[in-house]
Amino acid sequence: MPLPNSALIVLDKYARIRFCSLAAERIFGHRAHEVLGTEVTALIPGLPLRNNTPGYNLAYATFQRGNGLSHCFLGRHASGGEFALDVALATTRLQGKHGLVVALRIARNGGSTGHGGIRNSKHHVTSPPPESRLG
Repeated sequence: MPLPNSALIVLDKYARIRFCSLAAERIFGHRAHEVLGTEVTALIPGLPLRNNTPGYNLAYATFQRGNGLSHCFLGRHASGGEFALDVALATTRLQGKHGLVVALRIARNGGSTGHGGIRNSKHHVTSPPPESRLG
């Protein structure tokens, strides 16, 4: 994955959160147990993954991994604020079943652009609270 020092979220093929690293907890302001089982779009609304499109979710992650780039999306903090994230996707196996890995970090300099990029967003982008930034 092209994001060194990333926070990780692991999803099942239905885009539901199955694991959330401590770094991801800090970024989003949620404890892992609060988001387990919810759709990743609760944290990253523009990410085009849905619970009713498991085949598309896997294909999208495979394609994104193949192009070797991260893309910028808005993240939603527990406080309601939104902020720019660099996001990279990959597929994985979870107990013998297909899943996805979301590597993310706070975007520097407003983030990159790409599919779902913040440049096309009508939302106001703020910085996450200082305690949620990765070191």
